[in-house]
Amino acid sequence: MWTLVNVITAVGLFTGINVFLQRGQTKEVDVVIVGAGPSGIAAASRLLENGVDKIVVLEAEDRIGGRIHTIPLDYQFHLTVELVIGDPVNGVVDLGRAVRFNEKEESEQKNSFPIEESGELVDRGVSAEYMKIYEEISASTRSQLHNYTGSLGQYYTQQFPSKLEEHSISDRHLDKQFLSWFEKAENIMDASDSWFYTSGRGETVYRECSGNLYWAWKTGGYHTVLHLLMKKLPDESQQLPVLERVSLRSEVTEIAWVGDDKVQVTCGNGVTYLTPQVIVTTSLGVLKHKAHSIFQPPLPPTKLNAIRGLSFGTVDKIYLKFPYKWWPDNYTAFSFLYQKENHPCRTKDCWFKDLFAFNTVYNHPLLLAGWISGPAARIMEQLPVEEVKQESVRVLQKFVGKALNVSVPEPQQIIRTKWHTNPHFRGSYSYRSLKTEAMGVSAADLAEPLLNTKGLP
Repeated sequence: MWTLVNVITAVGLFTGINVFLQRGQTKEVDVVIVGAGPSGIAAASRLLENGVDKIVVLEAEDRIGGRIHTIPLDYQFHLTVELVIGDPVNGVVDLGRAVRFNEKEESEQKNSFPIEESGELVDRGVSAEYMKIYEEISASTRSQLHNYTGSLGQYYTQQFPSKLEEHSISDRHLDKQFLSWFEKAENIMDASDSWFYTSGRGETVYRECSGNLYWAWKTGGYHTVLHLLMKKLPDESQQLPVLERVSLRSEVTEIAWVGDDKVQVTCGNGVTYLTPQVIVTTSLGVLKHKAHSIFQPPLPPTKLNAIRGLSFGTVDKIYLKFPYKWWPDNYTAFSFLYQKENHPCRTKDCWFKDLFAFNTVYNHPLLLAGWISGPAARIMEQLPVEEVKQESVRVLQKFVGKALNVSVPEPQQIIRTKWHTNPHFRGSYSYRSLKTEAMGVSAADLAEPLLNTKGLP
């Protein structure tokens, strides 16, 4: 009767779509889709393509796209995903061939400069050896962790000493600093609070695409995916009427199974829909917060266990726009190595120490994007934006300014994401934790539809 779809990424498109009904009104439709992220838009597009016309897509935000959120700033830029990763098995790459990409050079992605807390650039040869260690351990997880019961952090810390012996690193005082940097890198990729929470075996579930790993959209940003799903591209005359079925600012407050063949979906604006089918595409973060209250009767244990057992974390970006480009052309990223082993920050006095790196932004010559995850990211979201800007500049000056002997100018603009704070997302994306393994659950448990007494979804 209803289906839960766990969404991992999404990007946004501003639109002026209005709600269909007034408070207190009820409408019957064939399908209700909860959420207008890429999963919701894809579901609506597929239904319309197959002649299911009487549908509604209920979106709590004032835009479509979910965690795909592209906003204009001179050029388009992205509050979430930016590049398309992988070829040829990535479905987004297949969609995007209609509008074509700009291929990113792999060397451009790797042109990162680690900097010590003292303001010294790490020798390129030394950092290259540490990065080889990181890549070797990372590559080994695919084949070595199928029966591993420990955390990803345990595996890395077990492998690190032997890998150090295999590599000729002249200066070993950076061992702990680079190991801490490895953890931050993994936590950014997994959205985990700590790699000691992340399942080692869970890494084997991840499917890495072959071919070129980095593609950038030529125009329009990542919300181009939404246009492709709705058939607006490559031929606008073939566009499906998805937007006409979207009701913005329509937060769902209750999904109630009434009788064997009907579901009543109630929105916070007082509008109600009756339908035989509901597709739920909200984030796992929202399900964790609302699953016990929104579904009537309660979801079965299989669903609730999956919601409880799968983990959902926070990764945020901090964009700084400068009045001029103050870093050299061949520097595409700066990462920070702290002298003391840095445990995840849990106070507002140290959040900036969990800033993983600042990197340049494709097609935006005056922008740097900072990356932060876990408890520090959630703290950052609560701070005044001016404080976030000043601390970010202070970190850049302490590390990059000193290393390059330059003065970091005052940014003209700051934009930071707040994925955890936003009640319609409550985080960034999901990962498999040790708790996930212990409970034996998977995302497939969420996707499995619920059946009525006749055995029909």
